[in-house]
Amino acid sequence: YGKAPGLDRASDALRHAAYGGTQRHGGVLALTGDDPACKSSTLPSASEFTLADLHMPVLHPGNVQEVLDLSRHGVYLSRASGLWSSIKIVTSVADGVANAEVGPHRVRPVMPQFEYKGKPFQAGVTGIVGPPMTVGIEQELYEARLQVARLYGVENDLNRVTIDAPDAWIGIMASGRLYHEVLEALHSLGLGEADLPALGIRMIQIGLMYPLDAGVMRRLTAGLSEVLVVEEKRNFL
Repeated sequence: YGKAPGLDRASDALRHAAYGGTQRHGGVLALTGDDPACKSSTLPSASEFTLADLHMPVLHPGNVQEVLDLSRHGVYLSRASGLWSSIKIVTSVADGVANAEVGPHRVRPVMPQFEYKGKPFQAGVTGIVGPPMTVGIEQELYEARLQVARLYGVENDLNRVTIDAPDAWIGIMASGRLYHEVLEALHSLGLGEADLPALGIRMIQIGLMYPLDAGVMRRLTAGLSEVLVVEEKRNFL
């Protein structure tokens, strides 16, 4: 069952899987369906909180093209970090139809280099989940695996400025489908993408919701007086 209730049911297995690890020739991408408006579910849902608590990097595509591109990044992110990656697909994206560009060279993943305990970190499957080994795995999870996931987002420019102005004063930040809906809302007000720089508006698209890099977030919002963050449910970003 692919939606948020399925994630709830599978959380025990997924939490253990985060400790179990992945390796550089493997990788796991878990697809999670969210239904924020409760169109065809028992409850409205926003799964990023649960996924982050399960130590799973969260990618959030907003259209068919981004599903393909971020899915590929998700596999490589998992290979680099040793974590299970997740991709959050909301109803409007799952129900959508679109043309997409494909090809072996469209996405060129950059694998980050990270040193852990004096040597280059390399993800690997532990094969052991249980005491006393998991205390050491927990340390690696926080000090290495999540850090590599964060660096993957940095080096592959998964969170980026899409529209900027030399004297930008306000930033609008959103992830997934919400980013495209914001652009549609501005268009409904008579503002196309070419009009936004003249108004001092900077658009910021978030592809990797978790883990975020503080340095990147400071760079994306540098010089702004205000940042408007558009989200589906509770404050996450």
